[in-house]
Amino acid sequence: MRVQPRFATLALLPLLLGLGAAPAGAVHWPYPEAKAEADGATGPPVRVFKLSGEAHDTRSPWSIFGDDDSVVIPELLAAIDRAARRPEVKALVFRLGDVALGLAQIEEIADAIDAAKARRKRVIVHFEYGGNADLLVATAADEVHMTPEGTVFLTGLRAEISFYKELLQTVGIAADIEAQGRYKSAPEPMTRSTMSDAAREELEALLDSVYDSFLGRLGKQRKLDPKAVAALVDVGLFTAEEAKKQHLVDELTYWRDLVDTLTTRYGAAPALAYPVPEDTPEIGSIFGLLELLTRSDKPAETGRPRIAVLTAEGPIVGGRAGADFMSDARSVASDDFLEALDDIEADPTVKAIVLRIDSPGGSALASDVMWRALVRVGKKRPIVASMGDVAASGGYYIASAARRIYALETTTTGSIGVFGGKLVFGGLLEKLGVHTVVLERGKHAGLFSSLAPFSDSERAVFKANMKHTYDTFVNRVAAGRGMSYDAVHRVAQGRVWTGEQARAVGLVDEIGGLESAIAGAAKLARLDPADVDVVMFPRERSILELLSGDSKRLYAPRLELRDLLAALPKPLAARAGAAAALLDGLLSHELSLALMPFSLRIE
Repeated sequence: MRVQPRFATLALLPLLLGLGAAPAGAVHWPYPEAKAEADGATGPPVRVFKLSGEAHDTRSPWSIFGDDDSVVIPELLAAIDRAARRPEVKALVFRLGDVALGLAQIEEIADAIDAAKARRKRVIVHFEYGGNADLLVATAADEVHMTPEGTVFLTGLRAEISFYKELLQTVGIAADIEAQGRYKSAPEPMTRSTMSDAAREELEALLDSVYDSFLGRLGKQRKLDPKAVAALVDVGLFTAEEAKKQHLVDELTYWRDLVDTLTTRYGAAPALAYPVPEDTPEIGSIFGLLELLTRSDKPAETGRPRIAVLTAEGPIVGGRAGADFMSDARSVASDDFLEALDDIEADPTVKAIVLRIDSPGGSALASDVMWRALVRVGKKRPIVASMGDVAASGGYYIASAARRIYALETTTTGSIGVFGGKLVFGGLLEKLGVHTVVLERGKHAGLFSSLAPFSDSERAVFKANMKHTYDTFVNRVAAGRGMSYDAVHRVAQGRVWTGEQARAVGLVDEIGGLESAIAGAAKLARLDPADVDVVMFPRERSILELLSGDSKRLYAPRLELRDLLAALPKPLAARAGAAAALLDGLLSHELSLALMPFSLRIE
């Protein structure tokens, strides 16, 4: 696993805090238990789940074209649950490709596999080569198969944080940034040459917690002592034969041979259960094109009460979100979020709401607007928060509006703090021979000028504004959690926690994934969790709806810096992309941010 610094919009005017949401289909959760047991339909006894690509909580806005190869976690969990409840299904097979998963996403998939095993389903995992993520998913299985000539990479955890202060100084640029919170280390790569003691303390503690969880989960499922697993991690690289000898895998099998074995064992060929094949219309005819333009995923009317899952994935901005045509970027804008919340509130069949969060940061002002809307709706219907891979800073801000908060053990959360500032280009301009004459009226007319750093009085005004934002943040959390300001402040100050650590300090109520949160929301609404429908919001829009919206929100394709950086080798792309994102943020119009200082990704 690598820990990469996470940078997102920073800089000059509103405030950043995190949260995002993207369009999602109205996906029904599993068959209610009573229906599944009574349904006598037959089908293939073996169901296959293919996992590859990036993992998200929502579909790409343009997935209606059928080319979205990402793993959509809620849809995957629903598919696993449906298969597990089917009496004719005897085995679930997971074929792992080059899938990128976060720690909590792995934990949630493993929990779903455990639930299937509890229903006496045989669970089998196959991969051609395996890394940390593949092994963690595979640990929950009854059988683990890998290709005979494959390799296992059990390489442990590593944090790599790059610092750019001296590079910026070389070209005459300075980052003038202030932070509220001892552990709010997100701006450090631009303001320091190495890691601060507080940042090191925070990251070391986080890595220790995650590593202990990593060793414990792998050891428990493979029946190995954690110390033995740690010894294997110190080796790191294994051939397939060595991996089998060390009990990391059970069998060495080619995929096609495994399919033949399962066909013989269960009397029928395995059938694909995930991803669900898309019924994409033929666009060679005018009728097919019309269907494609007008199709949207709307929930069927069943008469059962509903639980709404409102997704909040990616960075947050104020107002309405623009979209690059055909882009698969996931984000949320406050006006769009409130519109989705209005849709939920207008549906009398929705009895409770699950706010599903996977976000590291975004606009503080927009987050506060959404927090207020959630508090208002929460007075009428119970709201439960479900934290995915990350729900930190502004993501935690909105979670604090919920009646109860669920997180996975390895969810990254907390980071209650803010920072902000500006990039100063005066030195660069001088180097280039550009001389600027300044005329101003007002003591602080140059507060956000990119020519010079803050003056002493400007810095005092700026820090006071950020302190107000921080105090508001802490007070919102205190009100939602039933804690005092001082109690929240002790565990805030920008400190990042795992879900398990957050529960210990009072920031989280229960350890559990989306299914647990849905069940909890149903109980708060005095409903039987087995007799509800689950629908996703915001609903997926048709192409026609996307194209007929505000024209200012839809952009033609364009080549951007991030597109060029994506063409670099993966390690360079990650570092360059992170730096470019922070620079882009510093050049935007954001005053202060509450944003995660890094991201965690299992490889």
